[in-house]
Parts: sequence; C-alpha cells; structure tokens
Amino acid sequence: MTVAAYLLIGRKLRKRLSLLTYITPTYAEAALALGIAAWFGGQEFIGYPMRTYLVFLLLAIGPQIIGHS
Repeated sequence: MTVAAYLLIGRKLRKRLSLLTYITPTYAEAALALGIAAWFGGQEFIGYPMRTYLVFLLLAIGPQIIGHS
C-alpha cells in the first residue's frame, strides 16, 4: 500500500516539480527511515573498513541517484 501511495503521489508531484526538488526530500526521507530501522534493528553504523564506505557511496551515487532518478 505504501508503494502504491508513493507512486500515485509522486506522479502528481513530478508534473509540478523539477527532478532535484522532488528527489531531495524523497531520498532524504527514505535515508532517514532506513537509518531508524537499522538503528532499531541493532545494526552498526561505524567501524566498517574504508573500502566498505566507498562501496556505500558508489551504491548511493550509481544505482540510487543516477539509476532511480
């Protein structure tokens, strides 16, 4: 249900907003929700090797920002 609501709301908003104006709060809210879920799930946020952080960054830039946007 939440995905359907996201798609319906997004379809209407994208007609009025630029891409950057639309994706900035959308992706920020998604990151916050996932961060909260990970925190409640007991996941660690720090202590990974630098290479892992680089992979996280590349995944955020490639598939997420470029691919989904």
